[in-house]
Amino acid sequence: MDGFVKKRKLTNDDDGNVNDNNLNLEINIKQSTSISDESLNLKVKRKYTDGYLCFGFTWNGDTDCPLPVCIVCSEKLSNEAMVPSKLKRHLTTKHPGESLKTRLHFERLLNSNKRAASCMIKRVTISDKALEASIKVAELVAKNRNSHVIGEKLIGPACLAMVETMLGKESKDVISKVPLSNNTISRRINEMADDINDIVLEKIKNQKLFSLQIDESTDRTSKAQLLGFGRFVDNSNIVEQFLFCKELKSTTTGKDIFDVVNNFFEKSELSWIYCCGVCTVYDREI
Repeated sequence: MDGFVKKRKLTNDDDGNVNDNNLNLEINIKQSTSISDESLNLKVKRKYTDGYLCFGFTWNGDTDCPLPVCIVCSEKLSNEAMVPSKLKRHLTTKHPGESLKTRLHFERLLNSNKRAASCMIKRVTISDKALEASIKVAELVAKNRNSHVIGEKLIGPACLAMVETMLGKESKDVISKVPLSNNTISRRINEMADDINDIVLEKIKNQKLFSLQIDESTDRTSKAQLLGFGRFVDNSNIVEQFLFCKELKSTTTGKDIFDVVNNFFEKSELSWIYCCGVCTVYDREI
């Protein structure tokens, strides 16, 4: 059995100590590996220079880790690739038609890309402002109880006429981007109503205790409508907010009214346990 076991070769040094050659070799390998790992962690990051523009490359603007960005295809390379040979290889292999272009060509291309980006930002900003203006007009229409078509038939044309007269045609073109159609105004009003309703329900759920006031009325088409108002405490103040307006499609009995209110509670995740009072204009109990 001992013949199959490879024994370590032990030698004696000048002082008479026993040396293990295999052990010393393992220690040397570990030390060299740790040194190489430290050198990898201490790599120097390459910096961007204006000369790289000749190869069609700009950079991402990050001073901590600058990355070369191709002006033609907007591809980002690693920091290690920020050397002339690798940048030129990318240009010749992926954009051979641009490899013979001068630095002036890439400067014009870079400026064109910047102008296109700024134009896109400007258009997005105008779009956001147009949306905000549309919501504000819809709020005014709802508060004054006007028809939804008043936006595109009166408010829009009036704004265009005033702006063109006072500020010029360019300002008129900007104002014309505000959406004021009948469907848009109606949708904006519904969105604001849903948002207000969610805020009121959230406050009621936080306070838990609330009271309910319900009343029945008829609209201009003689259809029965059930109105509901909630009263609760908000920041030490007693607040009364409108909750719902539901149509009573068949009869107006106490059961029909209870079913409508109960369906609203279930949909809104409100509990009858926290309803501390109900006020109605009816003599009969609900």
